[in-house]
Amino acid sequence: MSALSLAVVDAATLSAPLYTFNVMAEANPGMLPRLVHEYAKRDLVPVSFHARFVAVDRLEVEIVLQGGDDDLAALIANKLRVIPFVLEVTRR
Repeated sequence: MSALSLAVVDAATLSAPLYTFNVMAEANPGMLPRLVHEYAKRDLVPVSFHARFVAVDRLEVEIVLQGGDDDLAALIANKLRVIPFVLEVTRR
């Protein structure tokens, strides 16, 4: 598959609920892979992943997941909270 290939998205995926996870964490070289790992080990790919420095030692990360249910979203939020250097996780 080339870098220009587009994934086919069906109507069910487009109508699936969106879950947004906001993570505040200490800036750490391993932080982003640790966060992505919680999705990858469940065979999930976030539709959006945005990280930015909000202070010299703090990262703010927004991760958007499309699909799943409230139980899955709660499970992921709880798993994110126990990752070392994560300070806060909110979900909407």
